[in-house]
Amino acid sequence: MEFIRSSIINCDSKLIKQDFETSKIYYGSINKLGNFSKKTILNKLTNEKFRNLNIPLKLIDRFIDISKKVTPNKKLRTLKELRYLLNLLYEQKIKLFLGIDIQKHNQNFAGRAYLNQRFIVLNAEEIFDIDYLCAILTHELIHFLQNDRPLYFDIDDSVVPFVMEHYNHLDSFDLQQELEAFTYQNCPNFIENFNKNEFLLKEMFYASNQRKSTITWITLNKKLPNYSQSSKPLYQYDLKKVLDNLIISDLRPKKIHFPNRLMR
Repeated sequence: MEFIRSSIINCDSKLIKQDFETSKIYYGSINKLGNFSKKTILNKLTNEKFRNLNIPLKLIDRFIDISKKVTPNKKLRTLKELRYLLNLLYEQKIKLFLGIDIQKHNQNFAGRAYLNQRFIVLNAEEIFDIDYLCAILTHELIHFLQNDRPLYFDIDDSVVPFVMEHYNHLDSFDLQQELEAFTYQNCPNFIENFNKNEFLLKEMFYASNQRKSTITWITLNKKLPNYSQSSKPLYQYDLKKVLDNLIISDLRPKKIHFPNRLMR
């Protein structure tokens, strides 16, 4: 079998430094949002034991302000994208919760999607600046787009070691979904682009048959293959350059130039 490398050049997220002053501002503000409880609709419908707080629409501006307070001047994502993602939750009737004491209940996640209940939970003990919050919300919303099935988009090979280390218990099908979510979570405006022109995004990122076979091998063997020197794809996409500050539906789809490829 001839393996093909990824066509994706990913945009790595940069977590803010959790110094004492930043932590004090963040956690103090989070605690003022409301009372965390173990008797919420999330506990009732999911059997989770950790304390949590639902963030209704009226609290969104306060939640955004908290992220703004701890966001450095140099950031990869925009306030506009964050507002789009949060507004989308309410348009799609997806409830947003903040959870605390998650690790005390033998769990470790920054965010989690509960598809059947239409919940997203964020671990409030993580410091969510704008970059990190956009990445985690994008990741969980990708799982809603997948709806328990992969999108069959190409994946970034560089995320494979991390996913295999932390999600090794998953089967091949579920691993592919996580690989997709971790690939595109750091892609600016991915969710808005998908919602406004799904067809064009699929044309851009849909994996070729040979690449699909490679991804299947990766998820079955839970590691990267030994690529040959001739395994480079015909083109590559730099996610930051392609979609940063760009909404695809604003463009005319007849001729769109991307790195090393002309789409017609």
